[in-house]
Amino acid sequence: MRLPPAEYTGAVNAETDKLIAAARTIAMTDPVPSAPGWSVADLVWHLTRVQKFWATIVAERLMSPKDYQEPSRPDDGSLLDGLDAAKSSLVAILSDTEPDLPCYTWSEEQNAGFVMRRQAHEALIHRADTELAAGIDPVVASRLAVDGIDEILSIMIGAVPPWATFTDSGRTIGIDAGQQRWDLLVGRMTGSSPNSGSDYDMDVAVVVDEVPQPDAVISGTPGKLDLWLWGRAPGEAIDVAGEPALADLLRSIAVEATQ
Repeated sequence: MRLPPAEYTGAVNAETDKLIAAARTIAMTDPVPSAPGWSVADLVWHLTRVQKFWATIVAERLMSPKDYQEPSRPDDGSLLDGLDAAKSSLVAILSDTEPDLPCYTWSEEQNAGFVMRRQAHEALIHRADTELAAGIDPVVASRLAVDGIDEILSIMIGAVPPWATFTDSGRTIGIDAGQQRWDLLVGRMTGSSPNSGSDYDMDVAVVVDEVPQPDAVISGTPGKLDLWLWGRAPGEAIDVAGEPALADLLRSIAVEATQ
């Protein structure tokens, strides 16, 4: 079950504020270990662009991004103030919007509720990136982390579009966060996107009903599991029972789905 809209918009606000606070303790030119090739400045500008984009999509009720005009990147000294302004605008717009408002998203779910949820977790993960760059061990509140695990498993990793074919491999994985559990069926997704024309032939893992004896069970606290699935926590942060190779496969599927 999803969180209330106000909880998502509150998370966008709080997580972005934490990111800004962490960024102020380090140099904008410092590297971000969890985002190879990016500096702190690159990360801050990325989230600024993302928040500006979705604020415009929702505020203008756009059903396509084709007419959106990308903003120009300011100098590094103005980036944090720019992110704060983008965050404030996005939070104000989302707070004044019903989740069922139709708007463009890259998902089959075309409404503002999808944007609210996605932007809460976008801010959370990039806050973790910034804290890792600052030498801080990120901590994620359990309630938001459980929702984040559900999002990445159900939407980022396991959403097979209608135009694709899923071929079952028979291999199963359990994800145990203590207060909630998910079971996944590993398989192969093939097909051609009618939107982009791109051909796909890739490993996926779809959420299924409870599996009595999965081939592997990955367990940990909600916060660590959420960060691990996003590649922001090491393998030692979670426990794997059964076939370790399936945990490695799931991480590779997550990398492919979220890059």
